[in-house]
Amino acid sequence: MPDIELYRTDSGKAMGFTMNKLAIIGDPVSHSHSPKIHNFISKRLGLDYRYEILETPPGKLEDNIKLLKSEYAGFNVTSPYKIEV
Repeated sequence: MPDIELYRTDSGKAMGFTMNKLAIIGDPVSHSHSPKIHNFISKRLGLDYRYEILETPPGKLEDNIKLLKSEYAGFNVTSPYKIEV
């Protein structure tokens, strides 16, 4: 994962992310409230990132992990992949 450096601009917005996407992966995961919670907090704090759901059905785990490592600043893992990841 790349280094992430945060600082506040004159407007108070946090800037400096090398990538601004975060995600939760699992199957099923569409019911997760994590994006609502994290995006609300991000907006309130003036942070420039978004938190997304990445449905990961069986057989897509390896591909989605590669995608997450290349395009996302970080991610959370939930069932059924907690042990495997």
